Amino acid sequence: MMIFFIHLAICAAGWSGAHALKLRQVSVPGYSRTGDTVSLHCDFDLEGDQLYNVKWYKGVKEFFRYVAADSPPKQVFDLPGVVVDRDRSSMDKVVLSSVTPLSSGLYKCEVSAEAPSFHTDSGSGKLLVVDLPSSPPRVTGVRRLYHAGDAAALNCSSRSKPAAALSWYINDIKAEQAFLVDYAPVRGPHGLETSTLGLQFEVLPEHMQHGVLSFRCTATIASVYYNETRVDVRALLSPNPSSLNGREKLTGSSGSSTTSLHPPLRWWGNEFTTLVLILITQR
Repeated sequence: MMIFFIHLAICAAGWSGAHALKLRQVSVPGYSRTGDTVSLHCDFDLEGDQLYNVKWYKGVKEFFRYVAADSPPKQVFDLPGVVVDRDRSSMDKVVLSSVTPLSSGLYKCEVSAEAPSFHTDSGSGKLLVVDLPSSPPRVTGVRRLYHAGDAAALNCSSRSKPAAALSWYINDIKAEQAFLVDYAPVRGPHGLETSTLGLQFEVLPEHMQHGVLSFRCTATIASVYYNETRVDVRALLSPNPSSLNGREKLTGSSGSSTTSLHPPLRWWGNEFTTLVLILITQR
């Protein structure tokens, strides 16, 4: 009898060691777009064990279970933002349909073996579902014409979830940090966030290339989205006349202007009339 118990102990040690179930990899796409179909993979090796079940969790809540001995073996549990395609899911894969930003989170696969090992192993991965911008980044504040010494003040904005990372380029060279004005994202309807990045600097002769000044704003969300808006405007090396003598009046952000070649005479006419009245009174 003593020999029999020793033999069982040795067998149990063997099950818990070299022949235990092993989870190789859990594959969760880091990023996906709203409306996409997403596959979550759980790659494991039973190594002689018998499979008991496979469970999938989002956070701490279970949403899918595969029990090898059950008929049918698949069970789905309701969870907001998680829509399981039961027919396409199996013991080593779960397919999610029409994901939304609510589907974002940490997904865990847990695999358990049958007796005698009862070994359990698990792994996880993060999914971020992106609500992409509906249009390229919007650039405002651009004038049609810039002179050397003018102050440029532009804004670039984009709306998405999560907020897009924005960058400014002047003549295809990334703008200096000192030129940038970073605004906090503004949350709007449906959780969408509007990100805005300002660009403010003095236009110098080195910014002008063959009479052209180029602005470019890019919007990026991880590795799933990239778009840009480019604006080319006229640029003159000569200083802006309005900054020298006030003779040029800008009519708006478009940069159009009206120029007066002669100074107004009304002030001088009033002074002359007053002087004549004084002389007549003195006589």
